Amino acid sequence: MRETTAVLKQQMQAAASRAYNCGLQSGNGGNLSARPANGLYMVIKASGKSFGECSQSTLVTIDFDGQVLEGSLKPSREYLTHAAVYRARPEVHAIMHCHAPFSIALAALVDELPFVTHHMEMKLGAVPVLTVDAHADVVMAEHTTCFLSDHPGIKAFIHRKHGLFSFGTDIAEAEHNAELVEESAKIALLMRVGGFGDVSAFGAGARSE
Repeated sequence: MRETTAVLKQQMQAAASRAYNCGLQSGNGGNLSARPANGLYMVIKASGKSFGECSQSTLVTIDFDGQVLEGSLKPSREYLTHAAVYRARPEVHAIMHCHAPFSIALAALVDELPFVTHHMEMKLGAVPVLTVDAHADVVMAEHTTCFLSDHPGIKAFIHRKHGLFSFGTDIAEAEHNAELVEESAKIALLMRVGGFGDVSAFGAGARSE
């Protein structure tokens, strides 16, 4: 377990540093996690620690009920959402969650990220928006489970007024998917500001009232 966990932590450090440096997450918000091939536990960022200071000591090994298996710090309180994703999607082995500004802004306007580029459509597919007035609790976890059942196979979603969640077979893929979500949201908003019309015209519906 220790050897596998060490490898996961190294990969997570690299992904966290990349996300922090490219502006996906500032301050000490957001979180990321990864689990081994056997899927029996997860490594997750400790609560209150930034992506920029992510290290072996700020990554905590826990089971899906939040019990600490390795590490001295408190795990992110959003472990419940991560556990819900892992339980619903056996093929997912890593999750990136960022309070990405363009994604949050766009989610106030649409119910699904519009297909503004061919690259986004090919690489990501549908990126729906989840609306639930909760986060980091059992309510959010339950809604996440239902949402993933309603949207099978998605590689990411945006939680309105909160941030994006992206998935991967490893943390590098999850981080790259997060970058692509944020890039696409930025392009959609720039098109809107530039007078190219309603962003919902590019393959996704406007926000339902």
